Amino acid sequence: EHMYHYTCLNPISRHGLDRFSGNYLATDRIEDADVVLVRSASMKEMKLPVMVIFEGWGAAGKGTILGKVIKELDPRFFHVASMAHPTKEEKRYPFLHRYMQEIPEAGKFTFYDRYWMEEITDSLMDGSLSPDQYKKRVVSIIRAERALVDNGYLIMKFFCDISRKEQKSRLKELEKDDNTSWRVTDADWFENSHYDEYQKIYDSYISDTSGTGAPWYIIDSNGVKSTPSDIVTFVLYSFPSSVVTSTT
Repeated sequence: EHMYHYTCLNPISRHGLDRFSGNYLATDRIEDADVVLVRSASMKEMKLPVMVIFEGWGAAGKGTILGKVIKELDPRFFHVASMAHPTKEEKRYPFLHRYMQEIPEAGKFTFYDRYWMEEITDSLMDGSLSPDQYKKRVVSIIRAERALVDNGYLIMKFFCDISRKEQKSRLKELEKDDNTSWRVTDADWFENSHYDEYQKIYDSYISDTSGTGAPWYIIDSNGVKSTPSDIVTFVLYSFPSSVVTSTT
């Protein structure tokens, strides 16, 4: 059973999202693109830097969701950072260094397709990090996220959750198609074959890093067509309405 924190900020509940786990209860979603533009423009005027992080299981759809989310935003206001595993050159620096190079300037978003969670959990599973080293890195992440929040950053972390059975089915479907087979890696199959071990690590990581002022929000990706407009709404209403320019 998952230990995930299904946390929801109060402003969202006013817009029909009683929880954020993929089973949307959105009865008052923002459909007007003008509202999205005005609200994101208000973030820029406020000089609020926003970090939106997507993590999750392989084949859970995080890249697809991210792509649809950014389509609803003004491209002048955001940057997308796809964080692959570190290069030899990047390993010369403290492990958080390359991530800090991507943090947004005031008034803009950075959307992350994977973040430091994947790097350290994979390193723990493949043995390149010992359990003690892993714990130290989690502590460093907690401190870094808290420091960012204390310095005015809004950090929103989404984890795309999927069952072992559904993940296996999707990986097989992707492999069947020549146009998508390249997306399936040995790492994806390793994750699926060691699903229970990964789940324990993910549960523990999410639990440990939800108390930094940057809680996790879980997207249930099991057979559910995630609604990017709900995610946009969630992000744009996750700071006090009193500091947002009125759209009326």
